[in-house]
Amino acid sequence: MSEPRPPRAEKSPRRFVFVCYDGPEAASRRSAAIAAHARYMEAVWREVLVAGPLLDPASGEVVGSLYVISAADAAAARRLLEADPFHAAGIRREPRLLGYTPALGTWIGGRIWD
Repeated sequence: MSEPRPPRAEKSPRRFVFVCYDGPEAASRRSAAIAAHARYMEAVWREVLVAGPLLDPASGEVVGSLYVISAADAAAARRLLEADPFHAAGIRREPRLLGYTPALGTWIGGRIWD
């Protein structure tokens, strides 16, 4: 007996992904900015689909952050990231912005293709 196909899900509005790798002295800068960062993230949580630290698999140390953001356009997504206190603290090297289309998975409730 074969596994059932995932259900059809609606294609989502514009999504953007930021992959942010830590810059120099990130650990000490993160410690100094973590409270302000947490307050900011709580204020904008409805625009953030998912966010969190990127960890080195061997050491478990934080090496950066990943953000998946819902925004009208790339400029709005960048403004949201740049308003984060972590940005002002200089924790990140230049964040990489990519467009993103969730196509399959439990997060979107299935698949977007027929």
